[in-house]
Amino acid sequence: MKKNGTSMDLTGIKKYWHDLRKEPRSFFSRQIGGGSVMVWTAFGFNGQMGLAFLNGRQNSSKYIETLENHFMPFAENIGGRHWEYQHDNAPTHTSSARKNDLNSKTVTVLEWPPMNPDLNTIENMWGFMSWKVYENGGQFYSVNALKVHATTWNQRYYKP
Repeated sequence: MKKNGTSMDLTGIKKYWHDLRKEPRSFFSRQIGGGSVMVWTAFGFNGQMGLAFLNGRQNSSKYIETLENHFMPFAENIGGRHWEYQHDNAPTHTSSARKNDLNSKTVTVLEWPPMNPDLNTIENMWGFMSWKVYENGGQFYSVNALKVHATTWNQRYYKP
């Protein structure tokens, strides 16, 4: 089972996946800022949970709270009966508090090879989502409008 989060802001795309066989796309952005949202999700063999919009930056305790509130209730539904958890080596994911929390819940965590971003399959989903949300140079004038657009995209392309 995979999980990850990404940050999206009102001014447009920050990164995108590029097929090297095609011409690169150009994206434009405003320089006025305005807000951003942290988006988190997880997916597994049986589907994907909905998007979770998180407040502020994640630290170890917030990440444990995110897993408890947004992931654990859906883990068996999306990952099957004998699911295993995978995340990257971000400091919030590798903290001793997070390890102790998942160990206490008897969650099996897959080892993450160091310096190996190619195995981070959810990055492909974030890239596709960003590409569609900011399609045609799309920009948003409120955080709520960005959340609505991301949620609409998620419901269209990913079925729980």
